[in-house]
Amino acid sequence: MASGPLSGVKVLEFSQVIAGPFCGMHLADMGAEVTKFEPIAGEPWRLMVELVPKESRVFASLNRGKRGVAVDMANPRPRRSSTRW
Repeated sequence: MASGPLSGVKVLEFSQVIAGPFCGMHLADMGAEVTKFEPIAGEPWRLMVELVPKESRVFASLNRGKRGVAVDMANPRPRRSSTRW
C-alpha cells in the first residue's frame, strides 16, 4: 500500500502527452492510486524516441507509479484482450 498524504485516494487519468500525465505522476508520488486509461494503440508519447519498443523515456518517467488500462472508448461493446503491458 502506498504511503503519503494522498494514500487511499483513487484517481482515474484520461489525459495524454505532458500536462495531465505530469499531474498524475505527482499525485502518484504523493500516494494516490492512479489508473491511466489509454487508447488501444497507446498514447503518442509512447513512440517519441523509444527506449524500448512502444515506450519512450518521457512516457516512462511521466507515468511512473501508475496502473495502465488500454480501452477503445469509441466502441460501446466490451472486449477481452490478451495483451498486457
